[in-house]
Parts: sequence; structure tokens; C-alpha cells
Amino acid sequence: SRGAPETDGPGGAVVFARALALTGREVAIFTDSYCGRALRACCDAVGGPGVIEEESGDEVLAFRPDLLVFIERLGRAEDGRYYNMRREDISAFTPPLDSAALGDGVRVLAVGDGGNEAGMGVFRPSLSKLLPDFAGCLSVIGADLALPVDVSDWGGYALATMLSIASGRWLGPEGEEIEAMLEALVAVGAVDGVTLRSEATVDGFSAEEHALVARGLKELWSSA
Repeated sequence: SRGAPETDGPGGAVVFARALALTGREVAIFTDSYCGRALRACCDAVGGPGVIEEESGDEVLAFRPDLLVFIERLGRAEDGRYYNMRREDISAFTPPLDSAALGDGVRVLAVGDGGNEAGMGVFRPSLSKLLPDFAGCLSVIGADLALPVDVSDWGGYALATMLSIASGRWLGPEGEEIEAMLEALVAVGAVDGVTLRSEATVDGFSAEEHALVARGLKELWSSA
């Protein structure tokens, strides 16, 4: 959103990053100075990994990652600008971290729910036909693997569930953790991207509805 972090994205990113760390991988969460407090609030709430603030993709690539995961990170449009779902140009509040996806030899996994996120460029030809009025706002940044979802946080939960299945133990979120992260986000001024209100909801969905999604994923893991 314009000048404020959204409640969608931080929770899913922290849950997946924590799951990766619990499987023994070296993990860091990269974000910009506008969203740093939101990511740290989520990490503090549930014991997530460290958060590093950078202002460009080159600064991220300097850490030499072998995998980049974008979750609800805006990707530049064809004109090089960054747009939210209201077609507002919010480039002034969006440091170009998406350029890290253009690095040579770096694998990219991306999660998004609107088509304007980094990685969703792989769907741009189809989305341009489906959403002609939004075509100019769609991301041109692609990914090796892109996961389109209804809510980006849910994509982070799903990725943590996949790791849970592979490791044989539950690494995803519990309902009370989702509530704790949302409360922490509201405390630092994050807003719901749909309602634009600073409240414990994500894209209009309550914490209870998010907990239901997490519970369903945990049931899927337990039956795998």
C-alpha cells in the first residue's frame, strides 16, 4: 500500500522462512526500509529468522543466495514502475528488490495473488487478456517456479506444509501464531491491502479464517 506495509505477505514469508531454518538451511528475510518493522514484528511474534533491509536487488545478490523466494513482493511493470491493485503508482515506496530475480544463475520461487508481484510475470500474457484494464500494472518479472494463490500468506503456509511432508514433522503455523503475527503487524501500523484499515485481517479475511486454512493444511500433512 502507499506508504504502509500490508498485512499480507509478512506472515507467509516468516512462516516459510522459519520452516526452512528448522530443516537446517541458512535463511535470511530480505525486505526494504518501509517493511522492515513489519517483518521484524512477525519474526519476534513466532521466532522467525533474521531480517535484513536492503534497497536494491544487487544488495540482495551480494549475499550470494542459491534460492530467492519472493512472497507478495511487487514486481515492476512494463514501464518500469510499481503498481498496487488499485492501479496506483507506488514506485516511491517500492525499492527495486525484484531486480534480484534477474541475477545470473539464481533460482527464483515466487508467490503472488494479483499478478503485479515479482515472479508473476510468467502469467502476464494470459493475465493481460483476462484483465485488460490492469495489463499495464502486471509484473514483467518472471520466476523459475511461480505459485499463484488467493492470498499470498496462504502460499507461504502451503510451502511450509510441503517442507513438513518432506521432513515428517509439522513446520507450519498454528492458529494462535497467525493471530499473534497479525496483532504484531497492526501494532507497527500495517494495513489490510483490501480495506486499507490497520486491523488484524489479511485481504479482508479474519485471523480465524486464516487459522482454518492453516488447520486444513496441517490435516493434509498428517494424512500424507
